[in-house]
Amino acid sequence: HLRDRTMATWVARNVLAEFQVRRDWPSIGEQKGTMEMGNREWRWLARTSQTDEAELRRLDVEVFLLDAEDEEPVSVLSGFLQQPAS
Repeated sequence: HLRDRTMATWVARNVLAEFQVRRDWPSIGEQKGTMEMGNREWRWLARTSQTDEAELRRLDVEVFLLDAEDEEPVSVLSGFLQQPAS
């Protein structure tokens, strides 16, 4: 369980880092994807929401085992994205 939780946290961190590096300004809503980590396939769900600050968005990333029947996320990570300068 601890190994899965660690790997899932790394997946969540990678997803958040990809959003930050791309310097996109994501739309409010959900984005989904998969990622391989530790010889396993992981499913992630990123929920973007507006904050009280117009130039900040909150990103909540949930990570699940791709082949798991349990719908509870193995890891959840939240972060913030700043609107890129135009």
